[in-house]
Amino acid sequence: MQDASGNIIAAQPGLDRRAALLGLGGLAASTVAGRAQAAFPSRILTLIVPFAAGGSTDILARLLADAVGKELGQQVIVENVPGAGGGIAGRRVLAAQADGHTLLIGNTGTLAAAIAFYRNKPYDPPADFTALASVADSPQMLVANKNTVLSGLDAFEAYARENEGKLNFGAAGIGSGSYLGAVILNRRLGLNIQIVNYRSSGGSLNDLLAGNVSFIVESPTGSLQHIQGGVVTGVAVLQKSRMAGAPKMPAASESRFSDLDYRIWNMVVVKKGTPDPIVRRLADAVAKATRDPLFAKRTVELGLDRPEESQIAPEGAQRLLAEEGRRWQPIVESLNVSVD
Repeated sequence: MQDASGNIIAAQPGLDRRAALLGLGGLAASTVAGRAQAAFPSRILTLIVPFAAGGSTDILARLLADAVGKELGQQVIVENVPGAGGGIAGRRVLAAQADGHTLLIGNTGTLAAAIAFYRNKPYDPPADFTALASVADSPQMLVANKNTVLSGLDAFEAYARENEGKLNFGAAGIGSGSYLGAVILNRRLGLNIQIVNYRSSGGSLNDLLAGNVSFIVESPTGSLQHIQGGVVTGVAVLQKSRMAGAPKMPAASESRFSDLDYRIWNMVVVKKGTPDPIVRRLADAVAKATRDPLFAKRTVELGLDRPEESQIAPEGAQRLLAEEGRRWQPIVESLNVSVD
């Protein structure tokens, strides 16, 4: 053996052997890891939903689970873990192994705004989760029970001022999209309508159908069919344009509150630390699932929109997750509402 100057030096068999063994050990470990990732998924996957069954997020999750399962060639089951504004579901995912077999679907409420309500935050979404893709954007509608016939935000404001102490909003818990929608309407229109929280949007919708709740702010997924069937009243869609599925319902832009634009994004994430090859495999499967003909057809029928293409990828989705957390923090703090 020679050094850099060409001088002969004595070989050190023990050191050479140890170095070789270490090298082989590292190679073996990387080979095992590579095989494990190449075999992914090795078992049934679980998609955690932070709400009870029957709500808008649950409906979307079940459509997505079927489409992703087809892409991966492995079953994806949906598990409903409601409570604490999505906090229990988030902790459930963080307690699982970072191997890509446990996923979480969340939205503007559970992955951005809800965390800001906690005095002691259970986790930090951008730091603790890796985003795979945003899968559907949901316009939000102001919906009234069948006993209240109103059209447009101006009519709603006038009615609410006359009957404010008698009215309420139903919502799917503090920090949920429906809760935030009620907060936004109260603040923007200068109202103080009571917010009644349920375990899911399905629960608040059922009480709206029964006439026990005055209004809800809800996505088309759960309520569009009831508006089309005439059993509830679509008062307004909280965006710039009317919806194809409910063309008679005025948009916020047609009122004195034309700047009001409230939409909910829905995103799939995994635990931070999931190996990059698995993240890429999952992200690719989720992106392809959003283009699945049945998934695309059903989401359109449910009134959902396809997200921006940049957000149907890990980098864009992760950026959205961080930006939305920063956007909602000061809004939530101004409400002086907190959860232990």
